[in-house]
Amino acid sequence: MGGGLGRGPGTAGPSGPSTPGAGPRGAPTTGSPFTNPNSPLTLGKTGEVVKTSDWQVWWMYNRDQYLHLRDRLVDGGTTGSDDFFLGKGQRENTEDRRRASKEDVRSKVVPALLKAIEAGGTNEFCHGGMLALAKIGVSLSPQEQARFDFILNFFLKEGNENIHRTAALSMGVLAYEPALPLLRSVLLDTPEARQILELAEGEAVSGDLRASAAFGMGFIGRQTNDKDLRRAIVEDLVTILDLEEQPTPDLKVAAVTAMGLTPIPVVDGADACYCGTCEVDEPGTSRQAQVTWLMRFFNDKKGTPALARAHTATAMARLMQDAPDNTPKELKIGVAEAMIDSLARSARETEEVHQACVLGLGLLGDADDEAVDVWIRSSLRNQLRHSDEMSRRFALISLAKVGARPGTGDRAWAGTAGVRKELTHQLARGKKHMKPWAGIALGVFGHDLAELGVDPDAGVATALRSMIKRAKKPETLGAYALAAGLRGDQEAVDELQRKLAQIDDDATLGYVSLGLGLIGDRSSIEPLQGMLGQLEDRPGLQHRLGLSLGLLGDGAMLATLTERLEDDSNTEAQTSVASALGFLGDARSLDSLVAVLLDDSTHDDTRTSSIVSLGRVSDFARLPWRAYLTSGANYRANTRSLTNPAGDGVMDLE
Repeated sequence: MGGGLGRGPGTAGPSGPSTPGAGPRGAPTTGSPFTNPNSPLTLGKTGEVVKTSDWQVWWMYNRDQYLHLRDRLVDGGTTGSDDFFLGKGQRENTEDRRRASKEDVRSKVVPALLKAIEAGGTNEFCHGGMLALAKIGVSLSPQEQARFDFILNFFLKEGNENIHRTAALSMGVLAYEPALPLLRSVLLDTPEARQILELAEGEAVSGDLRASAAFGMGFIGRQTNDKDLRRAIVEDLVTILDLEEQPTPDLKVAAVTAMGLTPIPVVDGADACYCGTCEVDEPGTSRQAQVTWLMRFFNDKKGTPALARAHTATAMARLMQDAPDNTPKELKIGVAEAMIDSLARSARETEEVHQACVLGLGLLGDADDEAVDVWIRSSLRNQLRHSDEMSRRFALISLAKVGARPGTGDRAWAGTAGVRKELTHQLARGKKHMKPWAGIALGVFGHDLAELGVDPDAGVATALRSMIKRAKKPETLGAYALAAGLRGDQEAVDELQRKLAQIDDDATLGYVSLGLGLIGDRSSIEPLQGMLGQLEDRPGLQHRLGLSLGLLGDGAMLATLTERLEDDSNTEAQTSVASALGFLGDARSLDSLVAVLLDDSTHDDTRTSSIVSLGRVSDFARLPWRAYLTSGANYRANTRSLTNPAGDGVMDLE
């Protein structure tokens, strides 16, 4: 194993800490979607993602808001009916999967995580351990918080380049407000930060670490209830964004992303400019000033790097998406105008900015008949016919989002039928490369409507079932199967079960099984269990089937997976099983995961997968922290701090 913390709080060890983060002995189990062969959501038999234009990559970054894994768990070991997992009631005489309680986490998980991370491990192990503890944050006792504080500060100071960035991010995920002065100092590269980090004379804080500090501050800003603290965070981020020169756009991308996570309250009567060119009040004074400052930053094509402008579109849309009812309507119009103007051919925007604006409109618009929303929907339809290929794909997703989001007044759903018609047209008559995206968009559309209690359209379901039946290529079948799952189409179950016996591509089998898991019909348990028993040499597919069976509420699945976790004869299979247990989220897996974590003879990859899974099982948030960064973001406008081949960007970590 790699180096440990030495004499950390409450631990015995050498007289001084050694540098953590020895190189891994095998392929990492966490990391970039472009390098992680064990991802359950990748493309192809060998597990690689072929192109970032594939719908599978969009799904990988956005899946958290649709899987709702924690919602499928129950408190305690209660019983109920087969309809329980369909949301129809309680099931009787069978065992439910159980959500971890705070007592489970306090007594079993926290001590194990602290012990393991103080002993040290590979870079991937340390990434996973810090973020696991950060997710648990609210369950830490004062003594445990003190130990974790020591760990984070140690790794921030002593860790290698990869590790100390995760330490800064973890402080934010933890929402640890006492860490804010340190993060601020690192972000601003102050003499105090250089002294704390023990840098050589004249050496500056690295841009990567400063970017991670910005992300950390953004997560504190998202979670704090202290309005003054949010204002202070925004002011510090603006200091960075106002700097004329940066060696790379990384720092400005991180700062503007963090700004979008840190909403300032709307102030009635606050000074604002809705054209995005005028000087206004300081952005920390009101939501209006914050958004219009970002509009001006976005409109400055000469002074703002294109990558930073792309993520500014996302930041503005996020701040407007969560805006309270007393937000001036003119503010939404101003943001929409800035984005739509950038989509015009005459704007000559970079693809990164163009695509980000398409996705931003999906966060901003809704289905009512207000002029601005009609304008947004019309602009998105126009992208389907007069834009680059990726913007067309993203436009389908954005149309689905706005068409399934009610507006205000008596005609809150005025545009929904038109969106449905456009999406089904693209499914039936669109170009071949657009059809799978149209299928995914219809899945998102149906899912979001069902979340609001609106019954899915029967005609759309019929069209998707027809596409499933006729699909020839694995990637298209996977898209339609996932779409049926997102829509919860019970009538698609028979055809999807038939497909299980007809296809041999692991990735496609994974998506077909996931579709069945999302639909929730428990008749799928038996065929999926039968497949699982024949996959000893295909651990990646084991993982995917385990996730699907977990979504179906298969209580017997837990015993099968924990038994396989204890079999160390196949490291790859053991690692995949450990990861699957994390996605299942069942508290009864805690003992097995802890045992693997604390067994030094277990392969590094399996221990890393276990520590990440313990973080997932113990996370009490409805959505994982990463969802707030990835949802609606243009992941193709990437910087090193966001995502990179080494797998240590903020969007790569879990």
